[in-house]
Amino acid sequence: SDIAAALARYGKLDVLSCAYRYGRLDEKGEWVAQGEKNNLTEAGGVISGAAMLVGLYRSGRNLVCNSYSAVCRREFLLEHRLRQDENLRLFEDNEWLPRVLFAAERVGALDKPCYRYIRRRNSLSTTLNGSALLSVAESSRKLAEFFDDNYENMGRDVRRFWSNHTLNGFLWYYFNLRYRSRFTWSERRAARRACRLFTGRIGWRLFCSATPKKRLAWPLFAL
Repeated sequence: SDIAAALARYGKLDVLSCAYRYGRLDEKGEWVAQGEKNNLTEAGGVISGAAMLVGLYRSGRNLVCNSYSAVCRREFLLEHRLRQDENLRLFEDNEWLPRVLFAAERVGALDKPCYRYIRRRNSLSTTLNGSALLSVAESSRKLAEFFDDNYENMGRDVRRFWSNHTLNGFLWYYFNLRYRSRFTWSERRAARRACRLFTGRIGWRLFCSATPKKRLAWPLFAL
């Protein structure tokens, strides 16, 4: 397969970053391509996961967080205890993949898409309620606590990536107009308190590493 050939070409990798296509099914059930995404290209060669996060931040790109966008070496995952949280209903990939890449020393890429993602109207990520928002808050809280625990070992731009990634994930659901009518005010307030992104030492560190636009809007986020 293309994945096996790429792994043989690169040698021992911790992570192989794979491109994927996304699209929908038409009325006849036939595939309609809408685009393609990747986090890293083959032109980048083998780099560390931290360097990949820095590259994404400096290029103004967000990390595509899907389990199918990365092939991980089993021994590497076990050695670093990189398990997904089975209690998260939503956003488990968003919390897991940054930790995987932060620990990875050798990351390569496969440009050829190896997965088709079908966008469905009634998927879990589009049919949200208050419990789903709490899951997003829990995922964001875990990211923030990892950021705080590893702050001294992160370079400046890794910190900036982490702050941006953590805040984007939560604020996308919290403020997005398409979801606003699905959450009551009490559900939104409970989620904001649960994630603890805007208070204490964690909040201060996230603020210091946030982009200028997020700093200016911080009072709105912290309401």
